[in-house]
Amino acid sequence: MCVEIPKNSGKKRLLGISTVVDRVFQQAMHQVLQPVFEPDFQQHSCGSGPQRNAHQAISQSLENINSSYKDIVDIDLKGFFDEVEHYILLELIYKKVKCKPTIKLLRSFLKVPILIDGKLHKRKKGVLHASICWYAVG
Repeated sequence: MCVEIPKNSGKKRLLGISTVVDRVFQQAMHQVLQPVFEPDFQQHSCGSGPQRNAHQAISQSLENINSSYKDIVDIDLKGFFDEVEHYILLELIYKKVKCKPTIKLLRSFLKVPILIDGKLHKRKKGVLHASICWYAVG
């Protein structure tokens, strides 16, 4: 299920709430897919993955400053996960894993309806679980 929660800015953000069964399946899928996609991540990408965190980004920034680099770029793709087209994401993942049952299960996670004001709304884009998206864009 997915619900809207208020942000400090007055806008709302979607929050995915998984059932226990869904969470077990999602974790199992993550454990299978992560080793497939992890080698594709750039060495200095600190956004997601094992042993990757904000502390590494800060350490790398300090190292760059001490090595006479003058600019550091921090990119935040605002609203990115809200705009991901399901068919494109699934296509990109399928190119790498070539497993129709896996894609079918991922599609079911992506298509979870959104509960807004007590009504369920269908979704055609947007990713509630960022890890699904990182597999394709890593």
